[in-house]
Amino acid sequence: MPSPSTPPRSSATNTSVISGNSNHTHTSSPRNIPPYHAEHIRDNVAWANAMYLEICKMKSSKMTSALTGGEVAMTEAPKLNCRFKTFHKDCNRLSKLVCKRFNFPEPLLFLYTETVRPAENPVASLCRPDYVAYLEPNLTGRGVSWPWMEAVGEKASKGDSDPLRKTLSYLHYWLLARPERKAGVAFLVSLEGVTFFIGYQGNTQVQSTVAKWGSSELRELMFALVYHLYCPEPSTWVNAEYVRKSDGDGNTVFDIKLNVPLLHLKDFKSVYSRTPFDTRTHVLVNPQSEAIVEGKLVRVVKDELARTGTRFTEKEVYERIHQHGPVPGVAQPCFHHIITDTLHESRERRLTGLQEYGHHIMMAKTVGQVLEIVFDALELTRYLYVRYQVLHRDISRGNVMFVETPISHPKSVADEHKDLCFARHLLDSENHPDPLETCVLLIDFNHGEILDMRQDEVHKRTTCTGTPGFVACAVQKGSPLDPPKNFTVDEIPDAPAAYQARHPERYDQFSPIPPTMYISPKVSEEELKRGWRHDLDHEAESIFWVLVYWLMAASPTKLPKERIGQFVFSGFTGINRERHSLVFSSAFDGLAHSYFNPVIPLIKDMAAILRTDRFWLPKDDPRKHPEYISEALQRVVLAFLEQHRDDKFMSYHIDPGHPRIVENRPQVVTISYTPGQRESAELFEQQRQKRKRDPDSQPREDDQSKKLRPNETSDSSDDTVESLREPENAFPDEFVDAWTAEEDTHVLRFEKDGDSGQVVALLVKLSPKEVAGQGQAG
Repeated sequence: MPSPSTPPRSSATNTSVISGNSNHTHTSSPRNIPPYHAEHIRDNVAWANAMYLEICKMKSSKMTSALTGGEVAMTEAPKLNCRFKTFHKDCNRLSKLVCKRFNFPEPLLFLYTETVRPAENPVASLCRPDYVAYLEPNLTGRGVSWPWMEAVGEKASKGDSDPLRKTLSYLHYWLLARPERKAGVAFLVSLEGVTFFIGYQGNTQVQSTVAKWGSSELRELMFALVYHLYCPEPSTWVNAEYVRKSDGDGNTVFDIKLNVPLLHLKDFKSVYSRTPFDTRTHVLVNPQSEAIVEGKLVRVVKDELARTGTRFTEKEVYERIHQHGPVPGVAQPCFHHIITDTLHESRERRLTGLQEYGHHIMMAKTVGQVLEIVFDALELTRYLYVRYQVLHRDISRGNVMFVETPISHPKSVADEHKDLCFARHLLDSENHPDPLETCVLLIDFNHGEILDMRQDEVHKRTTCTGTPGFVACAVQKGSPLDPPKNFTVDEIPDAPAAYQARHPERYDQFSPIPPTMYISPKVSEEELKRGWRHDLDHEAESIFWVLVYWLMAASPTKLPKERIGQFVFSGFTGINRERHSLVFSSAFDGLAHSYFNPVIPLIKDMAAILRTDRFWLPKDDPRKHPEYISEALQRVVLAFLEQHRDDKFMSYHIDPGHPRIVENRPQVVTISYTPGQRESAELFEQQRQKRKRDPDSQPREDDQSKKLRPNETSDSSDDTVESLREPENAFPDEFVDAWTAEEDTHVLRFEKDGDSGQVVALLVKLSPKEVAGQGQAG
């Protein structure tokens, strides 16, 4: 039987490999591939623990057939029983019998790895499966690693509250580490028996079978499992394009072989993987790749299990963008390859080769660098919208990349894109004469839209898309944001002289005007549905949230560590109303490390531009135009870069590998300062004051339900990216948190109710004198 490619053999014994490298630290590749950032880890951990999978029970006979592909009869199964206490030893005895009977060249080992942390976890998770199955030659001197495991398992112990979740999370991580696999196997060992799981990439239904100890079903299933791990059936279990191997430094890399185009890509390392039971995306890179397709070096391969029948494919969007030649700042595809044999009628694998290799924006090391990227991303998304009628529709920290060295462009490209001009030229045209010089690299147009194609009722878009935390508030809501009865639109900011000289037509179109007050118009529901859509201003808002996230995580080197303020973090991770309330209040205390506080005024200026949804403005107001938000944000960012370019904080390095964490103040992150919650708190305060005046009065049962408790919110928490709740008994008797609005300070005070003894939230409004009398609030 064919066996997978193996890394170099190690002279170490199996025992020393397992026990001697439990604290192994995976070393980075000599190709300087950046490490995973914390937000990618958090996203994948959330997916792994979400229990969104549907467990589908199947008969043991079907499970054995699925494992063996029907190639062997169960009469071949050795009469060997596995037991709970000696499970992995019994499995190894069974493995030896199967290896000998079918003449497999490499023995399969079942290892009990409870205290071992496997290396090369695709998202740097610290989880440790209790059991792993390994082909013996693949055990190198560094110990076990995720890409070389053949199966994972968990042992249910007395203190384990949720062994099922752990088992499925191991299967999740295993599939993330194995781009060459279509499906994976996991098992859960308990006092009752063994539960077997088969998970298929792109399918949220996990097949499951339970076999009791001593039963014939368990004996047959264990035989089928071991046989499968020796030789998985290729058409069902393996993506034949990949060949797994180990490079000279102990890192797992893959060769990728394609027939159309005829291509052999060598030594590509997986640097990103996500959602194996959904869209199953893997990104593999080799910055030193020498493979060439149509004159372009292939450095990146994106392998995605995409849905069929979407309005636009990524290939179509890229072709529209680059129809007149390469657009600077946008990734350039080298090839598109589609594989329809995916076990899913509604899915197809799309392999896209890309020429440019970059780092995502969270790897930017200085404020000056990230602000240049932000300006250029605003300029680029605007240019794609105006020139090519293209919207990205999924701007996030993973899709805004940058390259270390700007890519040079011939004069023909400059002549084709005369309306495009990036930050470096505007800041210093003498040293940067090329207006197209940029480090920004925009990727992943999988959700992109071409606005002048397929807009009829047949192709009408029914859902909004975006990444939580970065999607525009109105897009997350699916409609315009509700304005207050009377609202003021911020002034149109002035533009730096270099910008005015380069773009006189833009400056004339959006000439500075003072703030304007409007009374919110009443628009019918029908007009709302017909008149609103995802537009360019929402792309610009997403770029603002990317900047906020970078600043929130940025930890300057060699300076004392500081934590992220919980108010801004809970606002950032909340639903659309919570994030918009953060923009509206401009309460960004704790957003940045104190060393970067000079950037906060810029964030407030940008937030002021985003406060009002342009949908509600009259047609004669220039701020109604889809380009206005991009224009205004570009002006304030460029002005800030000009004013502070020589300041020390602009070039001070951060440590991308160790981002800041959220301050540990119990329960505050679960409190959302939404209008509904403030209304509840105000209602309770009115009732409390009434009881003080009339001690005999008691709250009615329905009033009692209006109390806002620390572990409750008036909005669903389903949209929250991350929960950091502490145990209820950790909550203090009294806690004060404050934010400022206009001249008064609104204080959310938590204290025990004298009648019920429960902790409740009270909203108190204090004048500046009262605040001064009580000391600094919060």
